[in-house]
Amino acid sequence: MGLSNPIPESWQLVFIVPEVCDSVCEERWYLLNQSKIALGAYSERVEVALYVSTSSDAKWVEALDIEHKVLVLPEQELPIADQDYLLVDPLGQWVIRYPEVDSEQAVSQSKGLISDVRKILKLSRVG
Repeated sequence: MGLSNPIPESWQLVFIVPEVCDSVCEERWYLLNQSKIALGAYSERVEVALYVSTSSDAKWVEALDIEHKVLVLPEQELPIADQDYLLVDPLGQWVIRYPEVDSEQAVSQSKGLISDVRKILKLSRVG
């Protein structure tokens, strides 16, 4: 990712916080947290984190029960968009990016994310 890794001991499921977090944003955040729970025994190796920028919805982030890591994105151009999910390895490298989808596809995307993360964690020796 070209950035220092603020959670070096864990894999990270990351949510990119948009400028305004509406109901779709909240649903995506909820599904990401449920995906971590659905990982079962593998969930101990994964942290859920928020990536925020200067344009992110700060009020929404503050209103959350912050047991999650909040990470600040640099002001450089990155190949990500608001409401994307990222899987980041313990070395700080982006492994997979899941782009924003509409509400009808969100559950299906979360199931795919769970399947992908399980496979990766099963094969990985880091984190």
